[in-house]
Amino acid sequence: MRSTLLAAFSLPLLANVATAQVTLALQSPTGVTATAVSGSNTSTLVGPVGILPMLGSVDVQVGSFDCQAGTSWEVTPYVTDFRTRIEQSVYVAPGLSGPTSAISDTGDLRLEFAAAGATPAQFSCQITVLADAGNPTPLVEVDVGADGVIDFTQNTFPGGIVPAAFGVTPTPVIVRVRSSLTTPGLTRVYVTLDAVPSNNLVIDQVIGGCATRNLLVEPTFTGQGVAIFAGGVPFHPTVIVLGLNTSLLQLPAIGGLPCLLLPSPDLLVARLTYEPYELPIPAAARPISFWAQGVAVQPNALVTTPGYRVQAF
Repeated sequence: MRSTLLAAFSLPLLANVATAQVTLALQSPTGVTATAVSGSNTSTLVGPVGILPMLGSVDVQVGSFDCQAGTSWEVTPYVTDFRTRIEQSVYVAPGLSGPTSAISDTGDLRLEFAAAGATPAQFSCQITVLADAGNPTPLVEVDVGADGVIDFTQNTFPGGIVPAAFGVTPTPVIVRVRSSLTTPGLTRVYVTLDAVPSNNLVIDQVIGGCATRNLLVEPTFTGQGVAIFAGGVPFHPTVIVLGLNTSLLQLPAIGGLPCLLLPSPDLLVARLTYEPYELPIPAAARPISFWAQGVAVQPNALVTTPGYRVQAF
């Protein structure tokens, strides 16, 4: 079993297998726009056209907060999740004379996901609309694949999943958010689009730890494997223990809590930083099951983190 674990995990790392790192480009063909009108005063702003920064906003107002309109966006890329947040708001104050309006419009924001090799993924979307009664409902549309089929709207039931596959040819996603008011009121829209790996894994926590230090195991875009977050630091490292079997070794108890190490110690990985340890699980190693748990080195004791069972199919 030990040789099987080393062959399944160590050799792919040494062989420099393609990790299919995902990249994301954010583009706006027309520019994000915002317009506010109060009487004879008008303020309009058009954001940059083409490649957008990962963090930005387009905001306008007229008067002393008489009318406001704005859109902000933030893209957070990580090995376990590409998250895109869009927040949009329009406001018209009560008691104004003359024509009033506030309009925010993203146009067709285009996200393009690409990877060096075939990388299965899936999208989910959380949409929250806060609008005063009687005011127009904002438009929210997300089109995964840019095929004309709207996959998520403001009426989408939370929890929906849309599968995708990233590769050398970018996978486009179109996001449209538009809010408008011509009468007094406030409308806010929050859109969170997540792209996560779809690695055909089952990850279950199977044992608790005896320390406050935690350990997390999550799917990663790297090598269709897992990212293990151990949270070690130079003076208090954490050793990740990986095993194909369980041994249930009991360490000295801390504060009355039992310290049980579940995996057989087939592969040990010391972590001295908060960066995750990424473990590719290529097709040649599947199907496989293994256990993962951390042992934190403290000044006067060895303590265990929660432990997980990982099944890769």
